[in-house]
Amino acid sequence: MPRNYDLASRPPTAGQRRPEHTRDEEWVRAFLRVADVGHLASAWDDQPFVIPTSFWFDEANHRIVFHSNLAGRMRANLERNPKACLEASEMGRLLPAARRAVRPAEKILPRNGAGTRVPSHHGEGVEADFRL
Repeated sequence: MPRNYDLASRPPTAGQRRPEHTRDEEWVRAFLRVADVGHLASAWDDQPFVIPTSFWFDEANHRIVFHSNLAGRMRANLERNPKACLEASEMGRLLPAARRAVRPAEKILPRNGAGTRVPSHHGEGVEADFRL
């Protein structure tokens, strides 16, 4: 049976799996003051979009001000449907195990088939294959 996510009858943190991770409004405000990046979720009809963006938390007016162009996907989506959600994050510490797990592509060829040497932080360079 699905959970009841109606915010009118149940607070957003009511079904949280780890209640000790619940954050109050002051914690959220403090985080929004220092967050590095935001991802704005919007929609065009039934097509969802998530767009990374820089933003500023206008605490006095309780609003988020974000960077946008005069014309573009973000602006078009929000003019058509003003419902949106912002996820904010900051860079945490990189775990050595996760860092060791990242492996760059070793063989990449351009679509015309000719090999291309690309710089690599693992040595002089790797052969690049841009075919997918």
